[in-house]
Amino acid sequence: TWVQDLMEQLDVWCPGTADHDVPERLRRLPSIESALASTAAGAGPVILSRPGDSLSSQIARRWVGRRFAEAKILTGSTDRDAAFLRWLHDSFGVERASVVVDPGNSSFDPVSLAKLHVEVKTLEAGGPTPLHAKVCWLSGPDGSAAIMGSANCSWSAWLRDPAVGGNIEAVAVYEAAPEELVNEISDLFDEGKAFVPLPPETDKTESHASGVRYSVTEITWDSRDCKLRIRFSRDVPITSKVTVKIDGEVAECRPLRSTSATWSATLSLQQSVRTRFATVTTASETGSEPEVQRHWVNSREDLIHAAHGRQIEDVINGLRRQAIPEEQQRMVRELHRIGAVLLSEPETFPDPVVTGGSWQENEKTEPDDEVKPVDPATLIRSMTDIPGKRGADYSGSPVGVSLFGVMRALFPEDFEGPVGDTVIDESPPKGKQAPRRTRQRAISGPVRNRLRAQMEKFIDEFRGSSFGEKCSARQFVQAAAYPLAVGMIGAQGGWVSNDDAVSWARLVFDTLFQRVSPREPEYIGVLQFVETRFRREGKQEVFREVVGDGTLWLTLLCSLGGVWNGERAAFERALALRSVRGATALIGSTDNTRIAELLPKMREGAEVLVARALEYTEKLDSLEEALQSQWQELLSSQQAEELVHEPEDLLWGPNAGWAIARQSAAMKLGEKMDIYLKLRAKIVRVMASGFYVNVTKVQELREMIDALVANETD
Repeated sequence: TWVQDLMEQLDVWCPGTADHDVPERLRRLPSIESALASTAAGAGPVILSRPGDSLSSQIARRWVGRRFAEAKILTGSTDRDAAFLRWLHDSFGVERASVVVDPGNSSFDPVSLAKLHVEVKTLEAGGPTPLHAKVCWLSGPDGSAAIMGSANCSWSAWLRDPAVGGNIEAVAVYEAAPEELVNEISDLFDEGKAFVPLPPETDKTESHASGVRYSVTEITWDSRDCKLRIRFSRDVPITSKVTVKIDGEVAECRPLRSTSATWSATLSLQQSVRTRFATVTTASETGSEPEVQRHWVNSREDLIHAAHGRQIEDVINGLRRQAIPEEQQRMVRELHRIGAVLLSEPETFPDPVVTGGSWQENEKTEPDDEVKPVDPATLIRSMTDIPGKRGADYSGSPVGVSLFGVMRALFPEDFEGPVGDTVIDESPPKGKQAPRRTRQRAISGPVRNRLRAQMEKFIDEFRGSSFGEKCSARQFVQAAAYPLAVGMIGAQGGWVSNDDAVSWARLVFDTLFQRVSPREPEYIGVLQFVETRFRREGKQEVFREVVGDGTLWLTLLCSLGGVWNGERAAFERALALRSVRGATALIGSTDNTRIAELLPKMREGAEVLVARALEYTEKLDSLEEALQSQWQELLSSQQAEELVHEPEDLLWGPNAGWAIARQSAAMKLGEKMDIYLKLRAKIVRVMASGFYVNVTKVQELREMIDALVANETD
């Protein structure tokens, strides 16, 4: 079957130890196991190009003897010589072809088209984005057929053997064209605007003012083999001389195959936390002026990281809506899988590599060379002065925001779809009834309970030292934001209660900034523990760039809105806001440009919290100063009257800090009670008397808290 074919190809494509884990994990999925166990004979519905067997070879064997008169094709791009159209004529007798393609992505040469024994019509689909779909609909004496998948209308996609440079493609084959497919695409051919392809001398690559003929479309560096691969918009003659310069290092490039559009060079580069640019020089043998282009360099590790991030984002965004029972169960399983990856697979979130000495060597840096920490107060004030804020467009700013995974779900983009993808109108055609939609159902109690148990277990493992000792910086950021995202977004779709969302947020904040582990009492919060580990390993610059870019800092601020309802939650929010406000490690490498780009994506009301951060900090400091000065007197007074702690009462101790009573208990000698202790980020059992003052029961202090809470809800 085609699934077996795919898995065999994955074994070839993933030869390394780390990569080989991918097909092995896929094989363990129930759906893949079931497909691999099937012994159904016959040609499968999906075929893959493979070394030694191109798509055209497989289709020709499958449809031997069949004849078609007309081909209607949707494609994202074309080659110059229309090799696919020539093959359709030679193999199946096609005489007419209509090709819908964005004119800017058509490389058809009118001279080559004129030489074909096929009448070719090129059509423009129109619409807000370039066409991305790939479909070939055939009709004729032997009925209709269709092919749909990843292959564009080109020689490399259909005819060239992957063993000698052809593309790896996958297509679904329909022995008879499905009626619904025909109905959906017919209008594109009936209403498409005809255009005439430009000859090569005046095509799109030469129409620009720069006069560049061989445009660089992509540069990727792979740290595994130190190979830099440059992809051009068209094949570059092998007699050309192509050189690349990066970070002062110059290398000559070689084509991957004859007359190739992809060239490579070997460069001993280090990964960088900053965007890296390359200068590519292309000189042809004709003696014309060399073409010099500057283009950014993709890192293979970053691209893999982005792909994982998109999967995480899609699952979390599914929490915004209700679902049928089967979908609810699937979502919980997917969230469990994501949680496991976030906690146990640092290789899935690789950090950029920064060269340099050890921590001890860097400690000897001259004072003038040290990186000065960002002042939170200054940054917060500057945020309130940023013009435009919500709804502003910062797309043209020099520093683009790179978001992935959990962060993309929390800071959604306001666009209809990525450039190059087809935007599908889901409204029914005129005169046709809309398809019947499956009725969505409220999230069941058992599903919510399973999700709650998963998230509590996740947070418990996140605050453990085993995670902090091995996590990458990117993994740490994603893991810290994960419970916040599930809580906030899940509350919108009914997957999570407000109480659970606040509880998870409280645990995350206290774990990051308050928790002191009995095993590592010298560290206050997981954030400090992980930062110190990175410094000890000589990777403080990685931590500063990744964790300190301001994204997690704004995520934490953003999470303080919305679900934090009620008097107790409002006070805890003020405590959390003070912690974030003082977290200089989270803003070590950020600047106003990045903050300006993220601010418009924040939840409504979050800017108000940011603006009041300094005010909250001052009032909380005053409250704790009053407690410190009166603690012994208040404790003696409350013990003398055997005051009774009530559930949700605020408690405070000079050594342990803030706590919340979880049960009723009198301040009597020997009586114990359960409290939520922020210093431990969990519920602990303590003596009801002798260690904590009940702040809720002190009128003067209660008035200070009431004033703070009232300020929040103004």
